[in-house]
Amino acid sequence: KNIVDILEDRLPKSGLIGGDMLEFTKGFPSNTSRQTMFLSMCSTIAVIQGHLILDFENILKKGLIGIKTDVENALKEEDSLSIKERNFLKSISIAIEGVIIFAENLTERVEFSSILEPIPEKKAILEKMLENCRKVPLYPAENFYQAVQSVWTLKTAVELVHPVNLHCQIGRAH
Repeated sequence: KNIVDILEDRLPKSGLIGGDMLEFTKGFPSNTSRQTMFLSMCSTIAVIQGHLILDFENILKKGLIGIKTDVENALKEEDSLSIKERNFLKSISIAIEGVIIFAENLTERVEFSSILEPIPEKKAILEKMLENCRKVPLYPAENFYQAVQSVWTLKTAVELVHPVNLHCQIGRAH
């Protein structure tokens, strides 16, 4: 057996695809490539779209470091937390750490691009972006440009890690 054989057998049994969706995947036209059929089954999961409006207020006011500090302080109150609450807070801390790493990598890339940019006008834009990226989203935004950079970095990070066609809208979260 190869991986396609195993996945074709186990995926329907896993409960990830069930009911009408399972019947829908079985209705795909036959072809000679079982790998294509398997990819087709997986793509039916991935074509589901979602639209979110993230609450950017905390990131703009506190930054990721401030939010992570709040989470760590909440975790210190172990006696008042259930296991589920503690695990939830730990997962938030891990997710924030991932976004911090993403933001740091983005900052390094902007710095690299600004060093290599030969056109003065573009170089000036990249240097302004670099100044903003060094501050946000790790720390609170202090001006409009930093707010836009912070929101866009968080929006992009969320969209990149989600396995389906997810769109984070910019709007009111309340």
